[in-house]
Amino acid sequence: MKIQARCFSHFTGAMSTLKEIEIKNIDHLGIVAGIIDSIGLVEIVNSLVGEDISEKISSGHVVKAMILNGLAFASAPLYLFSKFFENRACEHLIGEGVKPEYLNDDKLGREHPNAGKNKRSKIIHERY
Repeated sequence: MKIQARCFSHFTGAMSTLKEIEIKNIDHLGIVAGIIDSIGLVEIVNSLVGEDISEKISSGHVVKAMILNGLAFASAPLYLFSKFFENRACEHLIGEGVKPEYLNDDKLGREHPNAGKNKRSKIIHERY
Protein backbone atom coordinates (compact mmCIF):
# COMPACT_ATOMS: atom_id res chain seq x y z
CA MET A 1 0.00 0.00 0.00
CA LYS A 2 1.34 3.43 -0.89
CA ILE A 3 0.20 6.59 0.83
CA GLN A 4 1.19 10.21 0.72
CA ALA A 5 1.93 12.02 3.95
CA ARG A 6 3.00 15.44 5.07
CA CYS A 7 5.86 15.45 7.54
CA PHE A 8 6.04 17.92 10.42
CA SER A 9 9.51 19.06 11.37
CA HIS A 10 10.04 19.50 15.09
CA PHE A 11 13.15 21.53 14.37
CA THR A 12 11.62 24.15 12.10
CA GLY A 13 7.98 23.86 13.16
CA ALA A 14 6.90 23.75 9.53
CA MET A 15 5.22 21.19 7.32
CA SER A 16 7.43 19.69 4.65
CA THR A 17 6.45 18.54 1.18
CA LEU A 18 4.44 15.45 0.47
CA LYS A 19 6.35 12.20 0.70
CA GLU A 20 5.30 8.83 -0.60
CA ILE A 21 5.45 6.10 2.02
CA GLU A 22 5.17 2.42 1.18
CA ILE A 23 3.67 0.18 3.84
CA LYS A 24 4.15 -3.58 3.70
CA ASN A 25 2.91 -6.28 6.01
CA ILE A 26 5.15 -8.66 7.96
CA ASP A 27 2.58 -10.21 10.35
CA HIS A 28 4.20 -12.63 12.81
CA LEU A 29 6.95 -13.38 10.29
CA GLY A 30 9.12 -10.58 11.71
CA ILE A 31 9.51 -12.58 14.91
CA VAL A 32 10.31 -15.77 12.98
CA ALA A 33 12.83 -13.94 10.77
CA GLY A 34 14.49 -12.49 13.89
CA ILE A 35 14.85 -15.95 15.42
CA ILE A 36 16.30 -17.33 12.18
CA ASP A 37 18.78 -14.44 12.15
CA SER A 38 19.71 -14.90 15.81
CA ILE A 39 20.62 -18.56 15.33
CA GLY A 40 22.50 -17.75 12.12
CA LEU A 41 20.63 -20.26 9.97
CA VAL A 42 21.32 -18.46 6.68
CA GLU A 43 25.06 -18.46 7.36
CA ILE A 44 25.02 -22.10 8.51
CA VAL A 45 23.25 -23.27 5.34
CA ASN A 46 25.53 -21.16 3.14
CA SER A 47 28.66 -22.53 4.79
CA LEU A 48 27.52 -26.14 4.43
CA VAL A 49 25.95 -25.97 0.97
CA GLY A 50 28.22 -23.29 -0.49
CA GLU A 51 27.44 -20.07 -2.29
CA ASP A 52 27.31 -19.46 -6.02
CA ILE A 53 28.32 -15.84 -6.72
CA SER A 54 26.43 -15.92 -10.03
CA GLU A 55 23.12 -16.32 -8.14
CA LYS A 56 21.19 -13.27 -6.92
CA ILE A 57 20.15 -14.99 -3.70
CA SER A 58 21.96 -17.56 -1.57
CA SER A 59 20.76 -21.02 -0.58
CA GLY A 60 20.49 -19.87 3.02
CA HIS A 61 18.14 -17.05 2.06
CA VAL A 62 16.01 -19.47 0.03
CA VAL A 63 15.73 -21.77 3.06
CA LYS A 64 14.75 -18.78 5.21
CA ALA A 65 12.10 -17.79 2.67
CA MET A 66 10.73 -21.35 2.62
CA ILE A 67 10.47 -21.38 6.42
CA LEU A 68 8.69 -18.03 6.45
CA ASN A 69 6.32 -19.16 3.73
CA GLY A 70 5.57 -22.40 5.55
CA LEU A 71 4.93 -20.68 8.87
CA ALA A 72 2.58 -18.20 7.20
CA PHE A 73 0.16 -21.07 6.60
CA ALA A 74 0.28 -20.41 2.87
CA SER A 75 -0.08 -23.40 0.65
CA ALA A 76 0.36 -22.68 -3.02
CA PRO A 77 2.20 -24.21 -5.98
CA LEU A 78 5.88 -23.33 -6.27
CA TYR A 79 5.29 -21.14 -9.30
CA LEU A 80 3.32 -18.79 -7.01
CA PHE A 81 6.01 -18.71 -4.30
CA SER A 82 7.29 -15.23 -5.25
CA LYS A 83 3.74 -13.81 -5.17
CA PHE A 84 3.59 -14.57 -1.45
CA PHE A 85 6.41 -12.07 -0.82
CA GLU A 86 5.14 -9.31 -3.13
CA ASN A 87 3.02 -7.69 -0.41
CA ARG A 88 5.51 -8.28 2.38
CA ALA A 89 8.66 -6.44 3.37
CA CYS A 90 10.89 -8.97 1.61
CA GLU A 91 14.22 -7.22 2.25
CA HIS A 92 13.35 -6.72 5.90
CA LEU A 93 12.28 -10.33 6.41
CA ILE A 94 14.80 -12.25 4.30
CA GLY A 95 17.78 -10.00 3.73
CA GLU A 96 19.10 -6.85 2.14
CA GLY A 97 18.78 -6.81 -1.64
CA VAL A 98 16.38 -9.76 -1.76
CA LYS A 99 13.44 -9.08 -4.05
CA PRO A 100 10.33 -11.25 -4.41
CA GLU A 101 11.14 -12.03 -8.04
CA TYR A 102 14.38 -13.72 -6.91
CA LEU A 103 12.26 -16.30 -5.07
CA ASN A 104 10.83 -17.96 -8.14
CA ASP A 105 10.15 -21.60 -8.89
CA ASP A 106 13.33 -21.84 -11.00
CA LYS A 107 15.51 -20.81 -8.04
CA LEU A 108 13.66 -23.16 -5.70
CA GLY A 109 14.15 -25.97 -8.21
CA ARG A 110 17.89 -25.25 -8.45
CA GLU A 111 18.16 -25.43 -4.68
CA HIS A 112 16.50 -28.83 -4.49
CA PRO A 113 19.64 -30.74 -5.64
CA ASN A 114 21.67 -28.67 -3.15
CA ALA A 115 19.56 -30.09 -0.35
CA GLY A 116 20.35 -33.68 -1.31
CA LYS A 117 20.59 -36.47 1.25
CA ASN A 118 24.31 -36.03 2.01
CA LYS A 119 24.14 -32.28 2.49
CA ARG A 120 20.88 -32.44 4.42
CA SER A 121 22.26 -35.00 6.87
CA LYS A 122 25.48 -32.97 7.14
CA ILE A 123 23.45 -29.92 8.18
CA ILE A 124 21.52 -31.92 10.78
CA HIS A 125 24.63 -33.60 12.21
CA GLU A 126 26.60 -30.34 12.21
CA ARG A 127 24.06 -28.68 14.50
CA TYR A 128 23.15 -31.61 16.77
